[in-house]
Amino acid sequence: MIKDTLKLWGRLRIYRNNGSKQTLIFDEQNTIVNAGKLLVLDSINGDSTASLSRIAIGNGNVPNISPLVTDTTIANEIDTSVFSSTTKDTVNRIIEYRVSFASSDITPGSIDPEEINEAAIFFDDGTMLSRKTFNARNFLIADSISLTFAWSVGVA
Repeated sequence: MIKDTLKLWGRLRIYRNNGSKQTLIFDEQNTIVNAGKLLVLDSINGDSTASLSRIAIGNGNVPNISPLVTDTTIANEIDTSVFSSTTKDTVNRIIEYRVSFASSDITPGSIDPEEINEAAIFFDDGTMLSRKTFNARNFLIADSISLTFAWSVGVA
């Protein structure tokens, strides 16, 4: 009997954009959650037509607490954005989804500086595929920067 496996994985990269300069400030694997795995299985079986659509960021997680496979939401969402670009690499079997958040969007009328320490990628039906927590990144309302979140999803 031939046995083959299908592995779904994800990786989050965060870039700090300041003018024309883009600096990578975070790059790690993330946790694919159970609800996301089930929706992928449903899609393979034809039971769902949901597709990945947005990335949310938040500030509600205690740093260094890993996400759980049972997570379905982020702890405290402060902003969400639909994908600004999608790139498919058929050779390496990876799709990269990108969104950008301006510092003025992250911190409107809120505490200055704002902390971001969690992010997640969601299907258009609201189901989370994966989540990542990280040490807080601080952003001032006056900062003229934006953050680009590049979330790669691959099949091995």
